[in-house]
Amino acid sequence: MDETNVEAESAAVKAMVRHHTELVARVQATTAELTRAIDIGDEDTAYNAHGILLEWGEREMLPHAAAEEAQLYRPAGAREEARLLVEALTADHQDLAALLDELRGAAGIEAATVASSLSRVFALHVEKENRVLLPFIARTPDLSLSAAVEGLVELVGDTHVHAPDESRHAHG
Repeated sequence: MDETNVEAESAAVKAMVRHHTELVARVQATTAELTRAIDIGDEDTAYNAHGILLEWGEREMLPHAAAEEAQLYRPAGAREEARLLVEALTADHQDLAALLDELRGAAGIEAATVASSLSRVFALHVEKENRVLLPFIARTPDLSLSAAVEGLVELVGDTHVHAPDESRHAHG
């Protein structure tokens, strides 16, 4: 891998980790707000935080998960050494979607409990991606994280990632 590719892959990893950090911070802060509101009996704040969590799940978490599955999991999972990891990460996405569905129908202390579970499972999930999946893709010669995430706000947020022209496009 030449220096341009190493830099592009490193930038892509940093962009995804940054976006993951933002997503985790958002769900944790809103979960804490929901829990505090329920603890003190502030129904209006609890209602709003519950709605914000649902919107976060629908507009950010689920599209992020779908983009990961298409752009990252599919090419990485084709490699025998990453197949089980990808299966586990995909199962996490299914669990997160189920928790979001459960949150839709929850209220009061049950909503706080489900939101806390969602927040924790999401944080653990992105930690696995950050520590294992992203470095695997970035260092595997026939995969390209920078090419996979280029231009996808669902995966890198507002960060602009560009793959080098000679990028390894075997993932697509």
